[in-house]
Amino acid sequence: MTQVIEDTYPYLPVYEAVAKESDNDDCQPYFDFITTLKEAKQTDYQSYKYRIDTDFPKIDKLVLRRPTCMPTIPEAVAHLKLLKAFGVLKENVLGCGNDPEKYQIKKWKVFITCAVRRFIIFVSALRDCYSDGPSSRELPFYELQKDASFNETMDSFLPPLDVVMVWHAFLLNPKTFYDVFTREEFIVFAKYPFPLDRLESCIDNESFEYNVSDEYKTNYTNLLKTFTDEANDLKYDVGTFSMHEELVVVYCPQCEVSLSKPIPMTTDRETGFADCQFKAKPQSKNRNIVLHNCYCEDIEELTHDELRKLQLYHDLHNSRPLPKTYKYFSPVLCNPKQSRDPGVASNKVKQAVMKRWSSSKPVYAITKDVDGGLGDYAQSNLICYTVPRGMVIGEDLVGCVLRQEIFTMKMNSMDWLHSPIVLQSVSESLIRYRRFFLMMTDNNLTHMVVPTLDIDLMWHTHQLWMYGYFKDCLSSSCHAVIDHDDKVEAGELDDGFSFASKEYKKRYNEDYSICYCRYCSSHRPEVKLSFWKSSLKSRKKLEREKFSLVTHPLFSLNEGLCHISTHNSIVLPHDAAISRRLESDLPWTKKHFHLQDPANYVVAPSVPAGALIFCKIPM
Repeated sequence: MTQVIEDTYPYLPVYEAVAKESDNDDCQPYFDFITTLKEAKQTDYQSYKYRIDTDFPKIDKLVLRRPTCMPTIPEAVAHLKLLKAFGVLKENVLGCGNDPEKYQIKKWKVFITCAVRRFIIFVSALRDCYSDGPSSRELPFYELQKDASFNETMDSFLPPLDVVMVWHAFLLNPKTFYDVFTREEFIVFAKYPFPLDRLESCIDNESFEYNVSDEYKTNYTNLLKTFTDEANDLKYDVGTFSMHEELVVVYCPQCEVSLSKPIPMTTDRETGFADCQFKAKPQSKNRNIVLHNCYCEDIEELTHDELRKLQLYHDLHNSRPLPKTYKYFSPVLCNPKQSRDPGVASNKVKQAVMKRWSSSKPVYAITKDVDGGLGDYAQSNLICYTVPRGMVIGEDLVGCVLRQEIFTMKMNSMDWLHSPIVLQSVSESLIRYRRFFLMMTDNNLTHMVVPTLDIDLMWHTHQLWMYGYFKDCLSSSCHAVIDHDDKVEAGELDDGFSFASKEYKKRYNEDYSICYCRYCSSHRPEVKLSFWKSSLKSRKKLEREKFSLVTHPLFSLNEGLCHISTHNSIVLPHDAAISRRLESDLPWTKKHFHLQDPANYVVAPSVPAGALIFCKIPM
């Protein structure tokens, strides 16, 4: 039986608005983001508290507690500042030329692909130095103590901003992030908080350029030298980026030998490694090195589909559980009543797939009708196979970055950071997120709830320390980790937002969205008053209510901070989804069309390649 412990939220710090005298002697309250960050205490950041605390906060899934690792005001403001830096990075990469939009889309896609590769090199170098070993998998997640040497190394550098951008996007898929680093026996990295405090201090308050010290750069490069001696891989600053000069070599994960000569990342014919129609001729292999009967011997042409099949072959013959095993069955992430032994579940699926294996069949035909969620293989973007001895990360991290970029662009265009009431609005949003979190983790809730933009920022900030986010989720009434799914069908978002609006109003007697655009207004629950009650409202009271509304720090007549957050919207091609889109005409399905065009990407971020493959997950 679950023991309930009454606990209260730590109070939000109270900041007094500062009166600023203007030329016309008008005094208006203000509190800009620079002052907020300057006056913040170091202990306002989870990343700093992690460095000074001896142990991890204890997790007990059998005890119900209020969350204790919630984001703070300085963390949320620092996060907004980081999003500005991501925007500047993209501007610097694309330049100020008059290149056609299609060319810019392609250049940015190739840049992100290279950034993902650089991230894989970074975490692979760390793993080789600080791997936890097989005993670290699963249950010892709670028990694994801090590694002083690892923490000292992590505190001695900061990665380049493109690598930081990939790390940031990956963290916002927490269950997949956990699954990858558990399988790779490197959970110590997953438990390390995103260094938001140090990152913020390296971003200029005016230009939002990212500038780190020479010492940080040298220490980072020295770490990479323990893993690779390739000059191009050891660069810290990307400098002027030319997508046609980037070359990679593909390696077999099973034999660990090169399968190709240097391949361009992109070509005019869209056959480069970062292109959806990737094609390359495999080079002749040394038969003394290649493992006997390795599938790579049968590959006549390298394509993304062949690499996905090679991944499946490697996973079937590897002692580690299959990808996503810990995501779906982990006793750490799941409610105790729903978890299964990951090793047993994985072996069962492996045996079923091995019986169906055929070198002549595509991945879909091999995995079809096999329980176990193998549809994800069709959406793999195997950039990791261009890094010899690198960590195997099949997740499409390019898509993760691009979906988060939609949110980043929205935040930057609204320029919340430069709002004269940024402090008040962030404070209000944190209160709203605390309520949203309680609603989202309610064990009796059976419907998906969709956040508004301001709540989504706080949710993202909460997840930047995976361990702290897990602790708050596991200590909630659902006793399970709530995944921040960045791939949700557009119609489901619409339903989830309607439900969240009604549920929030019912629980807290306040409007969920204070955005009065056409879409949000149509989803706002109407409060029905009887004729007598409505007629008794005095004009003064109505005026007070109106004034209270328009002076609310989050109020907006147009798309504002309380607008629905739709960056994770995807377009599924099955009949039901198409029918819903035609009926509802959801506004966000027409935006960001370039993300919906499969011709632009290895895996289209808004139209998953495996969207038609729905494999059952055994419970």
